Amino acid sequence: MKANLIKKISIKRSPLLVLPTIIVVVTLLSLGLHMSAYKVDIVSGVRFVGHADEAAYAEMGRSLVKGRGFNIRHISVFFIPYSQEIERREDHWPPLMGMAIAPAFLAWGIESWAAKMPAVLFGSAGLPVATGLLGMVFSGKAYVGLVCGLMMMANIHIFTESLKTLSDVALAMLMAFFLAAAIGARKRPWLHVVAGIVMAMAYYAKGSMIVFFPLYPVIALLTCGKKVFSKKWIYAGLTAGTLCIMPWLVTNWVHYGDPFHSTQNFVSGYIGFGSWESNFYHPHWGENLPQTSDRWTKHGDRYWDVTRRNAEAFTRYALLGTRAGEQEWYRFGRPGALIHQWLAPKTSSVRRNRAEMENYGAQWGPVSEWSAPISAFSGIGTVVFIAVFLITVPLLAIKIFFSEIMGLLAGRKFSETGTGEKDDEKPHDPFALLFTRAGPVMAILLVMAVNWAFIVFLWEIRARFAFVFLPATAVLAVTGAARVLESIPASATRLATNSPGGEFFQSFFNRDKWRRWRWLPVLMLCTATFVGIMQNTDRLKDYHRDNVNTNRFPYRDRSIYPALGDWLHLNKPDAAIMSRNPWQLRFHSPDSIKTVGLPYAPPEQILGIGRYYGITHYLNDRNRSGMGRYVGRREPHPAFEPVEGAPGNLYRILWDELKHGEDYIEPAAENPFIVSLSTLRSCAVRPLLPARLISP
Repeated sequence: MKANLIKKISIKRSPLLVLPTIIVVVTLLSLGLHMSAYKVDIVSGVRFVGHADEAAYAEMGRSLVKGRGFNIRHISVFFIPYSQEIERREDHWPPLMGMAIAPAFLAWGIESWAAKMPAVLFGSAGLPVATGLLGMVFSGKAYVGLVCGLMMMANIHIFTESLKTLSDVALAMLMAFFLAAAIGARKRPWLHVVAGIVMAMAYYAKGSMIVFFPLYPVIALLTCGKKVFSKKWIYAGLTAGTLCIMPWLVTNWVHYGDPFHSTQNFVSGYIGFGSWESNFYHPHWGENLPQTSDRWTKHGDRYWDVTRRNAEAFTRYALLGTRAGEQEWYRFGRPGALIHQWLAPKTSSVRRNRAEMENYGAQWGPVSEWSAPISAFSGIGTVVFIAVFLITVPLLAIKIFFSEIMGLLAGRKFSETGTGEKDDEKPHDPFALLFTRAGPVMAILLVMAVNWAFIVFLWEIRARFAFVFLPATAVLAVTGAARVLESIPASATRLATNSPGGEFFQSFFNRDKWRRWRWLPVLMLCTATFVGIMQNTDRLKDYHRDNVNTNRFPYRDRSIYPALGDWLHLNKPDAAIMSRNPWQLRFHSPDSIKTVGLPYAPPEQILGIGRYYGITHYLNDRNRSGMGRYVGRREPHPAFEPVEGAPGNLYRILWDELKHGEDYIEPAAENPFIVSLSTLRSCAVRPLLPARLISP
């Protein structure tokens, strides 16, 4: 008995059992780095850093490299007034990508292609490896992890978005790591610490991820059972995650008087309603600030239409692929048509009446017409997996219940009929065992549901927001398919062991006999996969080019802002410029340049804000109603002097030619939100991390 127990423990702790995981990770990492080289060839030929979010993240990276922390030199929105020096702590975009970009700038210089390197690596290697680990931890099968990781590499939309500096790919990677650590903590409790740190990183990628801090005990309960609360590791994990976000909480409170201050909180009050231009760039200046509750208190029935539109789009992107249009539902027969009818608002232009639906939704469209077959198969597999799970778990619970009742009637003690782990001689509560075995599925579904609910009810859907779903759907679908496929040889094995001569088959198929060699087929599969992909690299590149629009960013350059930045470097290195796109103009310009966004307001307010911030130049890169009398005619206003030789419509503002009260109305400076530059610099705690509570 003791010898058998020692043998089992030695097998369980054998380093050979970790080999399949290492082999899969090395394979995915190698393929990812190979893909990264192809992406670097693409981004190195594009000087333009990107619009808005992309440029803002790169600008944060530059501020870190220049030693200013997260103090940035541009004003993008006008919810509250900032210091007239146009240097403020970033309080709109989260800091993760800025922190990732800074080392790239240190390594390769402050270049646009260097700013994109973290996203390139996250999309090529980080996300596939994270998804592979989640697949292996969830299913217990190395080949499931390999397939799931390859599915992330094959996603063309993820490929394209990883050429930008946006944080959506990084968030998908972090949430896959988070789930892998939370589920893996069942056998390795120290992974709770990893989960806590990754949870904090996810928060720095998207502020809405803060909701997982209070939810993590529930996730740990689902994955590990109630025994997790008697161990130290979950508390260590929560402590580690909290310590990681404490610098942000403290510095945000110091600079803005509120640990959860973020201008994203204001955006949540109107996004999805009306014109983005008029809402986002409206000069509130600290008054009548939008609130999240405005979504349902001010917009009434429109809120529910927007919510249904978000629900339909997010569900479509998660199940059918992020490139799927609304019409895609009707390629999946009557089930797809019914789902669309149930989710889509009545105002949907694609929504069909009942008669049309009966005719159109009678047959499934051919796979060749699907916009993303791999994602669609993943989504369909996820739906089937969840349906089977919801059916079988209650049935299994009923079976256990009646088994316990029969055991009690037979004189056995409660829980003696349960089955525990092989090396544990203690009786187990069968209901707790059922709960913990179903827990990983429920934990994944909980994470998916929380992300879905936030976007649907509090934000507006973008296809890239659904990236966070793709690792989970891939893992659920591939795991379900693997169980179906493995059931066939498993059934054959049982028949063989029960037939004449079954002792031989039982000995041959003994798991412990082959367990230490299970790395060998994984090595063979990974080697064949690696060799096959490497030999077909050129064909895969051709396939990629055929399925993307190479005439648009990020594949094609936009020259106006890089060219203007070069000109400013030589001619106006100290200008303060008002522009509709202050982020990209600021990044491509000398570090001494300061930029302010273009308010959506009458000319007197636009010029008043420009006067307040000490603007010296005006870039006419977006028309504003009423500004035509200054810059929109053949002979501009005397106060707007065209700058000869400058790319774009750049004007020098002669403030002496403008009349106060007539041409401009300077806003009041007394406002509790204003934070002066001297306050930022003299603060004892450096501005480490910007605020963001509600964000997409």
